[in-house]
Amino acid sequence: MLFPLPTLLPPPGRCALGGLLVALGLGACAIDPGQRPLPPTAGPLTDVRDAFESASEVQLPAQEPINESGLRNAFRLSESVYSGAEPGSEEAFARLRRWGVKTVVSVDGKAPEVETAARHGLRYVHLPLHYKGIEEETLARLVKTYREMPGPFYVHCFHGRHRGPAAAAIGRLVLDGASRETALAEMRQWCGTSSAYPGLYESIARAELPSVQQTTSLAWDFPGHHPVRAFRSAMADLARCFDELALCRKQHWVAVPAHPDLEPAREAERMIELLRGISLLEEVRNSDADQRKWIADSLAAARDLAQAISDVTDPSGARPIVSPTAVTYFYLGSEPDGRAQDALDRLSSNCTACHRASRNR
Repeated sequence: MLFPLPTLLPPPGRCALGGLLVALGLGACAIDPGQRPLPPTAGPLTDVRDAFESASEVQLPAQEPINESGLRNAFRLSESVYSGAEPGSEEAFARLRRWGVKTVVSVDGKAPEVETAARHGLRYVHLPLHYKGIEEETLARLVKTYREMPGPFYVHCFHGRHRGPAAAAIGRLVLDGASRETALAEMRQWCGTSSAYPGLYESIARAELPSVQQTTSLAWDFPGHHPVRAFRSAMADLARCFDELALCRKQHWVAVPAHPDLEPAREAERMIELLRGISLLEEVRNSDADQRKWIADSLAAARDLAQAISDVTDPSGARPIVSPTAVTYFYLGSEPDGRAQDALDRLSSNCTACHRASRNR
């Protein structure tokens, strides 16, 4: 087992992992996963009642995350896989390059900094995950990425605590032949993946990984920005994003412990991205005037929502109201929370009207 020891990482210009491997007596530089046979993958766990509880069966030594150079919650899980938060600066991407990382995998909904990564010789793959677990199609694309893209990999969501570690755990299974129990333990004990997301743990414990033949034949070109699919399919993504925003509404647009990786501002950005992409689809451009109006109005409402959320969560000059689950800021003399509520209601109204007119086409 290799552990995240940032003090052993080598300086620029040397093998990114050589110093640590030599220190542990494991030899020289790692070989790209795509250039070596991959180990057998552990099968699903069949005798586990609670995947989160089983994540404590393997006891790992205590490790602190790497929090420096624009990186947060970063862990070196193996010579092939790093997990962490979204790289927050040019220096962060430069640090990843010095570690030897070649492919950055984002499972966050927000479009990643593809151009910034490219300036440092890194390739991005954007594959958003849902909090409820890793769906079969997404799992196949993720496994294909690990099998066919060059490593090592840095895998991230926003905070680096929940969706990112789950996706990194798949890499541990595929690239390193780690046991399911070990992958689960790394999620819980190191990365801090919350029990609020049991579906992520269930995916690692029980998901049947696709075969090499299946991923080889899968049509997937490793996009740096998750594309907006055809109109009907894109509606499913839009509905999920709306559900997340509705949950944020109940929380008065502030993250709470029950949903620690749910960021209202980022969900609003995601809604804007989805609606902008949908508005550019040929099917929408050629649709009737009512549908184009609903989508344009929804995009405007999403932008208003993002601004209102920014006003709600900015504590400057605000009076805090503290509850057992959140701290919400309300400006004296203004109503940013009410504006956010109104914007979401406009989104809902447009979605209802469009759905009523289009559902049976």
